[in-house]
Amino acid sequence: MNTRTRGACPRIRSPGARVCARARGRAARDLDAAQELALLLDGARARHVGTLQSLLTTCRLHGINPHTCLVDVLQRLSRYPARDILALMPRVWRERFAHAPLTSEVERHAG
Repeated sequence: MNTRTRGACPRIRSPGARVCARARGRAARDLDAAQELALLLDGARARHVGTLQSLLTTCRLHGINPHTCLVDVLQRLSRYPARDILALMPRVWRERFAHAPLTSEVERHAG
């Protein structure tokens, strides 16, 4: 494995997560797919793909719908204080915001 791929798609290590074997296998396949994609991209784009794939996999490992989490976090991001940004990470987000996530305009008008 080359250095660029290894840096672009880090393995996820969450100290508080309890994950079943099936979820670990799914996460490993997701990361393998991201690593294959990273090989096709230049360094900057590969890092972005790796970061996004890592975030999506972390959501899944914590039992969070990635779409719901990302919609909520992207809406909170601009008005959230930088010192509290860790509250928007999936594990903490689930505890604080998952009970009433923000929705997008599209979802509000469709439902």
